[in-house]
Amino acid sequence: MRASSLSAVPYAYGLGIAGEAGVREVVRNVLAELDISLGLAGLTAVSQRDRDALRDCMAG
Repeated sequence: MRASSLSAVPYAYGLGIAGEAGVREVVRNVLAELDISLGLAGLTAVSQRDRDALRDCMAG
């Protein structure tokens, strides 16, 4: 399954469960998760991210 397909699933569920309001809730949740992830990475804006903000998950 492609990543773009995975990102569409929550929007489809939101649409199916609560119509437009469900999609709006999904968008709010995705933005909240992004905000939390940025904060955990020590960033306050998406524009602050760069290669240094990433870590190698395969390093052992």
